[in-house]
Amino acid sequence: MILLTFLGTGNYQETTYKIDDKEYRTPFIQEVLVKHFKIDEVIVYATPEVKEHKNLNELKNLLNNLNVRINVVDIPNVEEEKDLWTLFKNIYESVPKEKEIILDITHSLRYLPFLGFLILLFLKETKNIKISGVYYGAYEVSRKLGYSPIIEVTKAIELSNWIFATKSLKEYGKADEFKNLINNKSFVNTLINLSNSIYYNHNLWTLEKANELNNKKKLIEEISSNLPPVEYLKEDIFSFTDFGYKIRRRNNISELNKDILIKLFKVAEYQYSIELIPQFYQSIREWIIDYILYLANLTDNWLDYENSRMIAENAIYKLIDENKKIDNNIKEEVTQIEKIILEKGIKEDLVRAWNLIQNTRNTLSHAGRRKNLENLNNYKENAKEIINICKKLLEKI
Repeated sequence: MILLTFLGTGNYQETTYKIDDKEYRTPFIQEVLVKHFKIDEVIVYATPEVKEHKNLNELKNLLNNLNVRINVVDIPNVEEEKDLWTLFKNIYESVPKEKEIILDITHSLRYLPFLGFLILLFLKETKNIKISGVYYGAYEVSRKLGYSPIIEVTKAIELSNWIFATKSLKEYGKADEFKNLINNKSFVNTLINLSNSIYYNHNLWTLEKANELNNKKKLIEEISSNLPPVEYLKEDIFSFTDFGYKIRRRNNISELNKDILIKLFKVAEYQYSIELIPQFYQSIREWIIDYILYLANLTDNWLDYENSRMIAENAIYKLIDENKKIDNNIKEEVTQIEKIILEKGIKEDLVRAWNLIQNTRNTLSHAGRRKNLENLNNYKENAKEIINICKKLLEKI
């Protein structure tokens, strides 16, 4: 285990430090932490003034007597931005990968506790360090209490985990980070499964899991009463319930209806909003088929490819190319769908949306294996146009 610590030029007085009901008498909190946590190595961050001060020599002698390795790392006095990045670089490079770390901020000057926290978080993500604790020795209250309590402020790191989890949920629709923050497995698993269904592009599971989440609103209220961050995230969590629909009925999938159609469109629109562009194109293509089946009242077996979805696909291709040959077995149904589309006056919008979808979807489905490299920005711009067309189509039902 490694202790990261700062040292100042103050006149350190011997005091009784107290931690976990144990007392240690010393002028240096570093000695307390080394003994209490069985530290192997101490990294001391020292400004030019500290390097010339007696405090550093006294601490070195003390740690040498304890047979603990000591590494003194230069840090600048931060007077301008370049000093800040030098400080960051020196601290970052001094910490080995995948080590267990304790941070002492007792003698951190003004801005250093704040920067120390941030650098520690960066190390956690990039060097996979384990943060075992952050401690502050409160010498200033020793006269009042008769001792100097060592206060653990590691919870501040936990709060940062909430920040990462919140950003992940709000910007990317990912919920995995909550599994280590919320103890209620029933709620967390539902939220994670819902998030995964959006990423895995299983639209029907998204509706089902969103419905499950909706049924846990009371549970979420209970959780938020004990975990304040959840209280302020409820609106974002509940927004997923907009997709909710009990899609399974007695082990069967529900008949397609307007409510399902609208919710499936919302799922695709949400995928676009968090830039899941390939998933969006897959979802919206299938949604166009759903839309046509709904218009044609072919809602019973709407998930059956040969008896429903293939017919709708052929109807679209027939609208695009009047000379397209249609199998005699489905010719009547295709003709009937064409008639409905023409009566609704939506042929142009359907054809435009379908062409935009197919070109891009095929490219993305084949991982871009095309002779011509398209502009990636076109995919998002086209998706926006498709969404606007589909909103117009929804107005026609």
